[in-house]
Amino acid sequence: MNIKLKRKHALYCGHRKKLPMEEFLRMSKEYDELYNEADHILKKFNPCHIENGRCLSGLPCCEDCEFLSRKNGCKEKSLACKLWLCEEAKAMFPECASLLDKLKKVARNIPHIPLGERSIKEDILFRFDVVG
Repeated sequence: MNIKLKRKHALYCGHRKKLPMEEFLRMSKEYDELYNEADHILKKFNPCHIENGRCLSGLPCCEDCEFLSRKNGCKEKSLACKLWLCEEAKAMFPECASLLDKLKKVARNIPHIPLGERSIKEDILFRFDVVG
């Protein structure tokens, strides 16, 4: 089941929690800050070295992702993707991997921030009915 169908299924099943607006805004801000920091790290090190549709280890790991645009790369804000590196990239860019691992630990300690495979910021939004 693709990611968009999973969201629709969860909405239809009523698996949405109520969340105060203040908490939602705080959580959203924390997600954006972590995402921007991870993006900065990746831009600094460029561990994937994607050229002509290929990365260091062959085809990019995101090649079959539903959020991938051939022209502009990722169309969504995915902290989970920003924090992940393949083994080859980790070995070639240990400082980058270490910095991303530190951010991943921070993200895992923030309630409600999804770090599942290819989860995006919208995955936070669809889980809650924001009140107040």
